[in-house]
Amino acid sequence: INYFRAGPVGMVENWNHALRYATGEYVLYLTDKMFLLPDALAHIERAVAERPDVVSWISDGYDPASYSDYFGDGTYTAIAPGTDGPFSPLDDLSRRGRAYTARGEQSSTDYCRGKIVFGAYRRDLIDRIVARYGALFHNINPDYTSMILAMTEARSAVEMARACVVSVNTDLSNGRRSDTDDAAAFAFLET
Repeated sequence: INYFRAGPVGMVENWNHALRYATGEYVLYLTDKMFLLPDALAHIERAVAERPDVVSWISDGYDPASYSDYFGDGTYTAIAPGTDGPFSPLDDLSRRGRAYTARGEQSSTDYCRGKIVFGAYRRDLIDRIVARYGALFHNINPDYTSMILAMTEARSAVEMARACVVSVNTDLSNGRRSDTDDAAAFAFLET
């Protein structure tokens, strides 16, 4: 593990900074609210064997009983595995663009598919995106903007319909707060 400090910058700047130091053929991001599940790397290794541009997996969830103690009592939700296989990045992006399903009603697969925080991107896909759009991550929902860019540019994608991470649902997530609190959503967008 190599540790690189970006300094006092925001999340988007930190994510783009870290990307410059990634040297592997595949890049994935684990946030401060995620834990890697046992055997996840072995499952990911099998999924990248065919060298797809995008690999996606789902996430189990943990909802703490109290936000003052994220790792105390709470509810663990394990997502049942689905069917692994290829999917069309452009078809999936087109379906999402029509907004047939509200975010709060999406399955774990729909919510996670194509996001680098629930998957991995091949390095040459990232290089194409950075060359064309200037950066992989952009302000306002960098996990969604990077997903849109990746699904636009990707030529192949594989769904691992199994959880590889556990996401701890906290009160610090702008996306989660925006789902449940209109005032918080507007305040976030104003910044």
